[in-house]
Amino acid sequence: MDFDQVFFLPHIGKEYFISGFRGKRVLLIGESHYTDWSVSTHNLERTHTQECIAESVQGIRGSSFWNKVRYRLGGEEHRTKPASEFWEAVAFYNFIQSPVTGAARQRPTPTQWSDALPAFQEVLTALRPDRVWVIGRELWNHMPRREGQLKSIAVREAVIPIEWYAFEDGHKAFVTSTAHPASSHFYRSLETALQQFVDQDWALDLSPPHVQTREPGTV
Repeated sequence: MDFDQVFFLPHIGKEYFISGFRGKRVLLIGESHYTDWSVSTHNLERTHTQECIAESVQGIRGSSFWNKVRYRLGGEEHRTKPASEFWEAVAFYNFIQSPVTGAARQRPTPTQWSDALPAFQEVLTALRPDRVWVIGRELWNHMPRREGQLKSIAVREAVIPIEWYAFEDGHKAFVTSTAHPASSHFYRSLETALQQFVDQDWALDLSPPHVQTREPGTV
């Protein structure tokens, strides 16, 4: 798959367009890659996202981010399955398209945020997800405006929004967000909330009084 605006190529599992995850095309979006890790500075290649996930699948020690994400979305079922079964079913994309200088917890610059928007539109159009999980509240606040929202899912302390991006042909990518895995708000109860987000047919709820619409965005 060719991308003109994207630098960090997304991971696209071999089952993403076939059986997907729980029968849906599910796109996970992280924030950024950093230049400094393992006590040294690195020049990152276009395939860095794909390489990170490949290493996680192979059990190579690295960031715990990947396993935390897999367990929250996959739930108890994927705690005992090989990591490959999860990552073959989903797609993952990092929003910021240039390395963030420094180590984790450094913030992207305003220019990096704005420069990432055309690449995101390109990925969304190419992958046509049914569900999008935005991983990180700061990232959520910088994403393009969604077209509307439904009532949030609440499972104990975990509350996640339900919004959507609309395509010209009527397809809707329903979107939610959570805290980053490094946050104390990355609750275990998110597993139940995220599974409901994936499984439920939100299109059935797109009628008053459940839905709040906004001015159309660009997809």
